[in-house]
Amino acid sequence: MGPVTLIGVEPCNVPDPSTHPIRPMLATEGAMPAGSAWAFEFFWDGVRAIAYLRPGRAQLVSGSERTITRSYPELAALSALADAYGPLVLDGKIVALDQFGRPSVLPLRQRMNSTSPSAALLRRAPVHFYAADVLYVHGQSTMELPYQQRRELLGELDITGLPAALPPYFLDTDGQTVLHAAERHGLAGVVAKRLDSRYQPGRRSRAWVETLPRHTQRVVIGGWQSGGRGGSERLGAGRTGAGQKGAGRDGAGRDGAGRDGAGRNGAEAPEPEGGRLGALLVGVPGSAGLRYVGRITVGLDGRARRALAGRLDELARSDCPFTEPPEDVRGARWLSPKLVGEISYRRWETDGQLRHASWVGLCPGAHPASVRGPVVLTTAPGALPPALLADRPPTPVAELTALDEAVRLAQAEVRALRAQISPHFVYNALTTIASYVRTDPSRARELLLEFAEYTRYSFRAGGEATTLGAELANAERYLALERARFGDRLRVKRDVAAELRDVALPFLTVQSLVENAVRHGIEGTPRGGTVTITAVPMGGECVLTVADDGLGMDPARLTDAVADVRERLRATPGPAAALEVDTAPESGTTITLRVPMPPGRLGP
Repeated sequence: MGPVTLIGVEPCNVPDPSTHPIRPMLATEGAMPAGSAWAFEFFWDGVRAIAYLRPGRAQLVSGSERTITRSYPELAALSALADAYGPLVLDGKIVALDQFGRPSVLPLRQRMNSTSPSAALLRRAPVHFYAADVLYVHGQSTMELPYQQRRELLGELDITGLPAALPPYFLDTDGQTVLHAAERHGLAGVVAKRLDSRYQPGRRSRAWVETLPRHTQRVVIGGWQSGGRGGSERLGAGRTGAGQKGAGRDGAGRDGAGRDGAGRNGAEAPEPEGGRLGALLVGVPGSAGLRYVGRITVGLDGRARRALAGRLDELARSDCPFTEPPEDVRGARWLSPKLVGEISYRRWETDGQLRHASWVGLCPGAHPASVRGPVVLTTAPGALPPALLADRPPTPVAELTALDEAVRLAQAEVRALRAQISPHFVYNALTTIASYVRTDPSRARELLLEFAEYTRYSFRAGGEATTLGAELANAERYLALERARFGDRLRVKRDVAAELRDVALPFLTVQSLVENAVRHGIEGTPRGGTVTITAVPMGGECVLTVADDGLGMDPARLTDAVADVRERLRATPGPAAALEVDTAPESGTTITLRVPMPPGRLGP
């Protein structure tokens, strides 16, 4: 294929990375931004790299401007993109996937320090390039274009058959929804990027914001190492500690949870025998004994060292207390496992090791037996990549697809929660009730009770199980309030088999469909109309129908309510339910929901 010119760019020369390397733009760490001006991406564990692609040649330069091309020879295939699109410069991350198809530092660490990886290493820890931004296309700089346009240009690249992926980004959604999906899949966090942000090489900008949640965990101290300045010391393994200092202590040297952070009155305490405290070796109790989980250096400031100094000497022992002695802890001083402390961390790896951990403080009075390690998330339910099932190296496609699906489902759930009681309905219902207060007080009282029961049900936890009977009861409350408003314009027919009332359904399924029939079928026509609700057993299924004889709609423009119900049905565990829509302008709408029933309750 010859060079392809993408829309909006003209050819020119790309910079030479050996003389004018482009330094990556950096995000500021902070709270999750909100609003429609932001897009959201997952934060991937990997090596940040700028890829310079020319026909027949790919060069990879790290964020520290070090050429790393030889370490990842399989990524030379990315030069094929330049054959199709002309010279390109991409910003992204080099990632290696764990057994669950997620980017992980564990397999990547095998590759990072190898400049000439063997064939066996290439097979054992293959890498992929996750492209997140495009800086040059067909030789033309795109760095002055807004982020959204750059992502659209990036999406035009055909990466089929290449060791690369174009991870998803999410528009018109709540960042917390994306963050929740990231945590469910064991990812570190989310990066928010302003849609209008330009690419600013080498600059840390508030236009990009990383939200990387931290967690707390109690641990047992099993040893320590001497060091220079504790919290400012670099980690040998790069696993625990990443520039996060202990925080939250008041002037008295105690944090909000009552953990000791200093000696009495802030007085200097002697250093432990063997030198200045530089690192703590910590673990959590397991069935076989104390299991090593990491080496903590960050957060060991003066107060922390004073609190620990005398106690470390008292607990000194000659042998290692961990069931499996940790590697790369030369000069360690071992301790009897009696001191309990609290740490803060970002991630607990599948090998049981902590990442980006910092010391918070001692937990006075806590017994080691009270410490419990977390259940390490391996993969989200139902998201196990097919590659794993086939006993082949995982590929990024399955996990990225699962993540994209998880966010789309979460978006549908959020929209359903927001629609539990629409402002439109609340205003109209309360106005109708108020109109009866003077003319028919008893009727007003009845409607107010219906409204109270309706809101009580609608505000229950959306994740709870519900039944067709409960859904129909709430739909009846809704219809009673709407009939009080519309009068004879709104007519309702029902035919529901009693034996189907305990059939399980996703929360607010029937309510959403009934409200759709009233608002989009009946409300807009002066003559009004009829909403018909039926539920019958048929061929091993509960067949629920919500129909109206109102205005109808264009099938290509289904309302959010119908689309959200369909998304939630797809995600419901068990046999798949089906939703069918029969509608046309001026012909009314019929929505049929087919829900499989358990064996033993099959209909005719």
